[in-house]
Amino acid sequence: MLTFNDRTVRFERPFVVRLQATTSPRVPVVFRALVGDERGINDAQCRVEGDRLLIGDPPSLSAACVVEASIPPAPGRIPPPPVQSVVTIGFPQFNVSVPPVPPVEWHRSGGEIEVVIREDSGDAYGMWVSTTDGECTAGEPSPRYRAPAGTTAYRVIIALPDPRDTSYTCTFMAWAIPQDIAGGVASREFTVRVTP
Repeated sequence: MLTFNDRTVRFERPFVVRLQATTSPRVPVVFRALVGDERGINDAQCRVEGDRLLIGDPPSLSAACVVEASIPPAPGRIPPPPVQSVVTIGFPQFNVSVPPVPPVEWHRSGGEIEVVIREDSGDAYGMWVSTTDGECTAGEPSPRYRAPAGTTAYRVIIALPDPRDTSYTCTFMAWAIPQDIAGGVASREFTVRVTP
């Protein structure tokens, strides 16, 4: 007897799903991806290595990979028919946060500050920051797109215009990449207050 159940997982980096099939009596099982099966979604990126399901990097989210489990023939053993399972891979669940930025005295800042943006899951491929209100300009976050798996801190340099005699506030939005539509916190607004 061979049992191999469907399952749903969320995307994480690095993405590896251990494939588990049960047999009675216990014998070795061979797995293979069935790319092109009608139950698959974005499955051209699905592949199996041993007992591990892998997908492309970066993946097309979301995806569903159809995997077949079979028992190889052996002397004295007639294997049961292969069994198929659908592994559904959902969107990541990011957790973006930005610690409060203390007010900046422009004359001491040199016209710029560094802001740290956090993404606690470590599964994002990068961060995007844009100005939503004000004259400040956000540079490209570091590390850049295709950040190593496990990256939880991104740094961005904010250029601050000279306030002359009047204080101002700039508002920004930070987004984790790729999109997260599974209920995580994929973006976070933050402000920078600048005084002369």
